[in-house]
Amino acid sequence: MAYYLVKEAHPQLSICDQISDPVLDAHLSFDPDAKVACECVAKTGMILLYYQQICKEIKHAVSHGKSNDDVGAGDQGLIFGYATDETEECMPVTVLLVHKLTASRKTLKWNGTWPWLRPGRKPQVCNESNGTVEPIQVYTLVISVPHALNIPLQQIQKELMEKVVKEVIPEKYLDEGTIYHLLPSEKFVEGGPKSDPGLTGRKIIGTYGGWGSHSGGAFSGKDPSKVDCSAAYAAQWITKSLVKADLCKRVLTQVRATMKVMHHNRNSVLCVLTPTEYMLPSQPHSSFRKAFLILEWDFRKPIYQKSACYGHFGREEYTWEIPKKLLY
Repeated sequence: MAYYLVKEAHPQLSICDQISDPVLDAHLSFDPDAKVACECVAKTGMILLYYQQICKEIKHAVSHGKSNDDVGAGDQGLIFGYATDETEECMPVTVLLVHKLTASRKTLKWNGTWPWLRPGRKPQVCNESNGTVEPIQVYTLVISVPHALNIPLQQIQKELMEKVVKEVIPEKYLDEGTIYHLLPSEKFVEGGPKSDPGLTGRKIIGTYGGWGSHSGGAFSGKDPSKVDCSAAYAAQWITKSLVKADLCKRVLTQVRATMKVMHHNRNSVLCVLTPTEYMLPSQPHSSFRKAFLILEWDFRKPIYQKSACYGHFGREEYTWEIPKKLLY
């Protein structure tokens, strides 16, 4: 299974997401109940920002007299969570390796080791697993990096191998059968918005990559009443809790949301390779009330900007990554 992601200054993900999420955070820092939808468009020398905030007077008139328990989903849709026991973070190993590869190159850029590196990097990791989805080998590795003019291809490939690949990917995953495509285009001078237009949420692969499922809705620039983001965090919390409780090796859960209502879908928890009996919840998870989610994980706080880089999941600084102790 493979995982691919564009990083920080790539216009199709991080530039626009890193603009939309701070706008959301700014509103939440002044008004935790803010209703925000923010979109950003980027191209050469141009940033367009579109956003809408429902004024307090209208919002107060609509919600007057309602308690927190009356608050439901702000839209309809399907939301998924996925977890696996192949890593400590309960994330697919390909996902974690891609994020570590990109983070290491950012460090090499900013500490002056690679002054020739330009923004807009794109890594891809393909791995081979056995029948229990235990990672065995990275069999294909692709890294594309924009660079300054007149930098020899051999120098870039050598430094990528020595200072990124060998430093990040555990030796046990690399062998003589691993295929390396280091700057396969042989030249990558134009990066950022000059080479590609961008839009908030253009890439929705910052979750589980090719693993699990995705509702199709992007995360950035949306207040927590919009379930694309907040309910996906909650679904991840549930799946990770199940794996950490040793109830299953892999798990995929689906949540359905309708206006003002959000429930766990009946028969929508798929546990794979469980050491115990195959289990399904007999009743919807009562905690999937929208108000509970917002309060439980502090979704009203300005916490979204840092999620625009290096993935939304598998990062211990977030409260939804702390598994709940299950009694069974």
